[in-house]
This record gives sequence, structure tokens and C-alpha cells, in this order.
Amino acid sequence: MSEFCRTRLEPDNAGTISEENADNIIIINFKVSWEWVNENNIDLSTIRLMRFHDGEWQELPTIEMSDDGEFLYFNAQTPGFSVFSIVGDEAGSVEPVAEEVTTEVAGEPGEESAASTPGFTMLFSIALLAIAAVVIRRRN
Repeated sequence: MSEFCRTRLEPDNAGTISEENADNIIIINFKVSWEWVNENNIDLSTIRLMRFHDGEWQELPTIEMSDDGEFLYFNAQTPGFSVFSIVGDEAGSVEPVAEEVTTEVAGEPGEESAASTPGFTMLFSIALLAIAAVVIRRRN
């Protein structure tokens, strides 16, 4: 399975994945740079993944897995795919700070790109890669 997403996914007739057709908890692995933590004075115990669902941000159960000196590695459980954001509270503060994720959106020349949620394109791409890996494994 993918490094970023572990679950058995069964696309429905329309070829989509939803909470109803994922047979167990979906685990999303993510990393946060120490640079971001230090620049924003983030309290390590408050780093978590948030999911936007039904018009509100929901905090997902998040566990720190390891630290290689450059990045902290976490995993979080989610009941389904959506828009996600990595946040952490500034030490001594109650306001969460979101990690800035840079993504490029390709469009037609002269076409303005629509504003997108940071990281969503990356997570969506990773999910698609995970699905492709599962399909290829099943065929072999």
C-alpha cells in the first residue's frame, strides 16, 4: 500500500471513493518540517490534521510517529476523503497556525487559476496513486 494512505478502497459504480465504500479506517501519513515548527513557535503536542466536512473543520485523531531531524512524521485517521489542513497551535497561544503548502495549478494560457485549499491537490494526487497501486497489485 501507499506510504501516505492505507486502506482497502472499493470504488463505487461511478468510480469514486466515499466513506460508504472504504471498508475500514483510512490512515493518512504526513510530515511537517522542523523549519515550520520553529519559525511559527509551534507546540509539538498540538500538531494535527483537520478535515473539512459538512461545512466545518473536524479535528482528526493524529499521532506523531517519528522524527528524522528535518521532518516530524505523523499519521491521522479519517473516515473519508475531503479537504485537509495540517495545523498546530503556537506555544502559549490558542490560535492554530496552518502549515503553508505550495501547489501549482495548471490551466489554459490566459486562464485565471481558481483559489484552492493548500495541500488538497497533493493529497488528491497521493490518493489516486494509492488507488493505482492497489489496482496494479490486484492484477498481478
